[in-house]
Amino acid sequence: MTTSSTVPIKVPYVRNPLFISALDVLNDDIVDEEFLVDKILPRACICLLSGSSDTGKSILAQQIALDIALGRKNIIGLKTNLRHKKSLYFSTEDFRPRWAKRLKRIELTDEERKLVENMTLFFEASKFSASTLKYFLVHEPVDIAVIDVLVDIYPGDMNSATGVRNFLNPYKEIARITGTTILFIAHTTKKSQLFGGASKGNVSGSHSIEAAMRGVLELRNEGGDDATRLLHITKSNYLSPADKKQPIKLHLLPSLQFENRGEKVVTDRIAQTDCIRNAVIEEHLQGRSIREIESNLKELDIIVGRTKIGKLVNEYKDSNIAA
Repeated sequence: MTTSSTVPIKVPYVRNPLFISALDVLNDDIVDEEFLVDKILPRACICLLSGSSDTGKSILAQQIALDIALGRKNIIGLKTNLRHKKSLYFSTEDFRPRWAKRLKRIELTDEERKLVENMTLFFEASKFSASTLKYFLVHEPVDIAVIDVLVDIYPGDMNSATGVRNFLNPYKEIARITGTTILFIAHTTKKSQLFGGASKGNVSGSHSIEAAMRGVLELRNEGGDDATRLLHITKSNYLSPADKKQPIKLHLLPSLQFENRGEKVVTDRIAQTDCIRNAVIEEHLQGRSIREIESNLKELDIIVGRTKIGKLVNEYKDSNIAA
């Protein structure tokens, strides 16, 4: 009795195309368009614009989205690299009547009024999802999709690192495959606005929020000027440390548009303001009166009036109550 053995067929190896040679990457033709808006908004990724409730972060985001729809070559004084000249704005706080009022306040030429059609608005928070966004962007490409605000579409605990990370992952993939910059709007903690400078760690919620972003911006009030803001680049994977240290000074016009007048911001002055605030609070925590604080700081060549000291102390007390 004879037996026959089956000879196994050797299948030739074929490399999975997901494994890419570095040489092929080196030989790629590169178009230097890492930014949608120079310095502040990288292309094809998720980014974050943060700020306290009174800084005008939604106003700035709306301006950016509208200017992109109008095809503007510069936004707040920064160069744009537009492909579609279209934008999408998902709004959970400002609904249709408020948008109508805001758009009517902006001075537009007859040609610009026609181009406003290139901006799409979405107001139904209960019907918004990552899959809804992906379906729209695949069929109607835009340069930027703004989600205002993050906390209104995230169903879980904002302090849950795992929950936040899992929630944001689909948006990172959508940005990558569609080439869209997805800009989330988020709040900063109240204490961060009162005490300490701009930082990516100021975003309210889990650190996983800023960790997932390729770019993080923080809009802050400057001193006592109600119309002046500083736009800080607190995180960017594509900028030098020197560029990230230089905030952009913006002025809020009566038309609710921000204007960049090209003013140089002295970063040492920002640091000095933070030092004064911290010195006042430290003296306050030692139980000293406003008059005593003024006198002690004067001995250190720090000249601060009693009115300013009182304001800083009251802000500190209010922040502790809110916390």
